[in-house]
Amino acid sequence: MNREERRWYGKIRLLDITCDAPYGWQFEDATHVRVSMPACYESQAEMVRQGFFCADRTVEVSISLSSGRIDFSSLVRTEPQFTSERRDEILAIAKQCFPADRRFHVAPALNQAIADDILTSWVDDLPSCYLCEHRGQPTGFLALTGEGDRRFVHLAAVLERYRASGAALSLYAAAARDCKSQGVRFLGGRVSTANPAAMNLYAFLDGKFSCPMDVYLKEV
Repeated sequence: MNREERRWYGKIRLLDITCDAPYGWQFEDATHVRVSMPACYESQAEMVRQGFFCADRTVEVSISLSSGRIDFSSLVRTEPQFTSERRDEILAIAKQCFPADRRFHVAPALNQAIADDILTSWVDDLPSCYLCEHRGQPTGFLALTGEGDRRFVHLAAVLERYRASGAALSLYAAAARDCKSQGVRFLGGRVSTANPAAMNLYAFLDGKFSCPMDVYLKEV
């Protein structure tokens, strides 16, 4: 599990690394580095020694659609629409909902300008999304990726004032319902342990958690 990807977001040149353990990286022209690796005290000590900041811990989650007993249709309180449009509204929701998410805040110190540039790129590249509304106003969205018998929640967000209404549950349940009807066996994702609301939602949908990963950041 050693993978390196370079991504450019305006002036930000992000080197995104997924690996099993620390080793000697060549940062070259990167301005920021993000490293994800299995949670391990020895690895954390070495990464701190190399000048990295431990920013997050994430876990993999998987919902079995083929063997589960949940009636996802009954959990959809507000039927979302499936659309490839309205990107400006989706971006506006995303900017409000990710004030400290380390997928977008790639500098050790939170920097909203950098996060907004990365979020804009993510939303521009999204496939079609599930979109919830309240009185014609968008309140949340969910986008899936993947193929074959697995789908992954690539990005999802609900405006804070609508979370108690069940908008998030409707989005996830609708996605699970549709995936199941298409023969998909697993719906999953990777979620930050700093996001208990998302973890509780996955647990309610009988999601199983595994593979904790630590996320490290460094400016170079």
